[in-house]
Amino acid sequence: MSFIDQINYQIKAFGFADSTDVLVSTLHTDKNWLHMGVVGSVLGSLALFLEKYVGLEPVAYIAFLSLLIIEFVTGIKASIKSGRRIESRKFGRMIIKIGIYTSILSIVNIMKGVFNKDAIDIYYWLYYIIFNLVVIQLVISVFENLAKLGYAESSVIVRIMRKKLNKWFDLTNDPDHEDYKI
Repeated sequence: MSFIDQINYQIKAFGFADSTDVLVSTLHTDKNWLHMGVVGSVLGSLALFLEKYVGLEPVAYIAFLSLLIIEFVTGIKASIKSGRRIESRKFGRMIIKIGIYTSILSIVNIMKGVFNKDAIDIYYWLYYIIFNLVVIQLVISVFENLAKLGYAESSVIVRIMRKKLNKWFDLTNDPDHEDYKI
């Protein structure tokens, strides 16, 4: 009895006709095998790129993109509610922001490997500061937009966040504020 015959004999004990039946049943090799391979390769390559160059696991990057999209959508809705006209270039701005944030994170992530790991790696520290500051800024923007849309609890959350963060950072966006004057 050949090796394949031996495998097929064992497989039949589990209710399959042969090894081909196992492959068709588990991996659906009878249809869309090429499509599954292409999709798997693209997603795997994207995951590798995100982890190696951007420094984020795919699920973290998806969460980051989701936060950007939520900020964009709530900003559009807040603009509509306040009566401002929406321009098509706003969507392009979101794409540019994604590109800039991803590029900055990628550059600093690549620089994390420059120093000996026994030394203090300023880029490792800088990477997480940049990432967290961007996320905090996006979260504040989402809550500000929600407050403009009439969600009262969002106003409370924004006030608390600003009060806590203003101890370390000036979050004022007002160009007439005294800190912006020369």
